[in-house]
Amino acid sequence: MPSQPPVIDLHTHSTCSDGTQSPADVVASAAAAGVTVLGLTDHDVIAGWAPAAAAGVERGITVVPGLELSTQAGGVSIHMLAYFVDPDHAELNALMATVRGHRDTRMQRTVELLAADGYPVDYDAIVDYVGQGVTLGRPHIADALVRTGTFGDRNAVFHEVLHGRSQYYVRHWAPEASDAVRIIQAAGGVAIMAHPFAHARGRTVSVSVIAELVEVGMAGLEVHHRDHDAE
Repeated sequence: MPSQPPVIDLHTHSTCSDGTQSPADVVASAAAAGVTVLGLTDHDVIAGWAPAAAAGVERGITVVPGLELSTQAGGVSIHMLAYFVDPDHAELNALMATVRGHRDTRMQRTVELLAADGYPVDYDAIVDYVGQGVTLGRPHIADALVRTGTFGDRNAVFHEVLHGRSQYYVRHWAPEASDAVRIIQAAGGVAIMAHPFAHARGRTVSVSVIAELVEVGMAGLEVHHRDHDAE
């Protein structure tokens, strides 16, 4: 009988950023679902690589080391997936640390705005819950509001108060996408734009911007994503 084709998912998150399972549990769930090649791509952090790799050996699944960098072009957010980068690359690590710092500031300001209007959220309580070293994001605020019973689930929180047009939405600094591509390449990695046409997430960049990023070394686009239509 012919061998089964590989089942590949190159864009997943763990509790090292805004996922809901530990890196090892992400790998276990993927293996149970029949995935044979899995990319762990937490936001702006690589802390999950080692436990994911160990779980991959245990579960018989190939784990691709990656991350998802927060970048922008012309004020439009671009999430840049990076695979096989050198984890000790100084410039890349400095960039990730800077982005995480700005994410923390954004989180604090968002929580302040929500708390001022009576929503039961506290920044220190969120950090204590998720643990030190985790890349913080709006999903952690959403989870905190779900835990208090204010909303039923993450989707409800984003629909009501954390969407991009909300009065509680706070922007954060992100590097130019072209600079991020250069740094990813310098770290020996491959740069792929995540969900480039996911209009439900907010503004998306034009095809001309994508072409410009290809010129500086971006290697591909994520195609199969729940926010992409067939076209």
